Amino acid sequence: MTFESRHLAEQWLAGVKSGEEKGRLTKTIDARDLTLADALNRRLEICSDQKSNIEQARQTQRLIDNFPGLMGKRLYEIDEIDILGFIEEREEEVANGTINRELSLISNTFNRARSRMHCVGLVNPIGPTTRLKEAKGRDHRLAADEEELLLRLADKVEGLTHTPIGSIIRFAVGTAMRKSEIARMDRRHVDLDRGTVLIPDSKNGSPRTVPLGLAMRALLREQGPRASGCVWASASAISSAWQRLKRVAIAEARRLASADEALPDLPERLLDLRFHDLRHEATSRLIEHTGWDNARVRAVTGHKTDAMLARYTHLRTASLAAELAALEGGAVVKLHAAGASEHADHQSADTSKRAQWKAVASSTTLLTLLVSAKPIAEIATEFGVSDGAVHKACKRLGVEKQRRGFWLEGRRAKAA
Repeated sequence: MTFESRHLAEQWLAGVKSGEEKGRLTKTIDARDLTLADALNRRLEICSDQKSNIEQARQTQRLIDNFPGLMGKRLYEIDEIDILGFIEEREEEVANGTINRELSLISNTFNRARSRMHCVGLVNPIGPTTRLKEAKGRDHRLAADEEELLLRLADKVEGLTHTPIGSIIRFAVGTAMRKSEIARMDRRHVDLDRGTVLIPDSKNGSPRTVPLGLAMRALLREQGPRASGCVWASASAISSAWQRLKRVAIAEARRLASADEALPDLPERLLDLRFHDLRHEATSRLIEHTGWDNARVRAVTGHKTDAMLARYTHLRTASLAAELAALEGGAVVKLHAAGASEHADHQSADTSKRAQWKAVASSTTLLTLLVSAKPIAEIATEFGVSDGAVHKACKRLGVEKQRRGFWLEGRRAKAA
């Protein structure tokens, strides 16, 4: 048995001496024979109330079945060399993200062994620097031609699968709900008068209430007036219908591409598209269309942190580029994503201004152009915010403002 320091060793010895009569010595000695496989299974028992337990049980069994050498070693014998060997073997088979999740499971097992399995002085061989660099997150946004083709062909697939996949796609894009959440939607949790749907048991364990716009309420009314029961379909039925729709759409896209050189990459884009990308698209549209702050957006999407929300947000650069060009010309245009023009008439002037300000206040380039072109007071009035909000944005982004009196001197010069 080894310890990270002499102090820990002395603590362990003192604990053994003081606990001999209470049976702790026996438990500590037994813990020395605990293998990684045993500890992984005990961890599942300790964490049996967690939502992620089912998936982690599958992951645990895969590790035990496929890596008997490492799994059969006693915890106290496993060191950094064993972990590096495991990583090297896994790198030939799976992506770095998968390896990191497995490392997290093993690392948590070591920590649980120390706190709950009497493994006194156990050293965790997995440190912060052990994790691998993961690939860039997905940023596939649902393009207008992809969405149009999928929805146009949905009726054909619905007749074969008896799953309203077209309406489900619209609902996913309109609510940012996960596929599992859509599949578990119960009519008892839908309030069309208030325009809300309750998700009592989300992936991260926290309930949330998702607001429903007029289009989403109409979509739900089309599903019938039943008081209870599943709104849409099971997760497996949704997945099956989605895959069938993709196959039909890809075949149609290839036919279109052979006849129209303007669509050569549509089949490849559809092949890369996943149902979960609809959640990315919905989150991005929510930010682009509403101008809400991150806290409000997270309340809808269910993301726990701003960092996780950022992974799901992919603002269309073409829209931002149009704004930048307009600002350089001395004008400000409204923020709209591609394909969002149909919603423009329903947005209030205040909401539009907030959306514009959100884009400007998060872009060093846009804000720099503004403060170099007009006084702070005029900027604040134009976007419906306070002077202080503009000053704070400049400070946060490191944008240098014009010196005091600059604009007054300019007006005097013009007058002269």
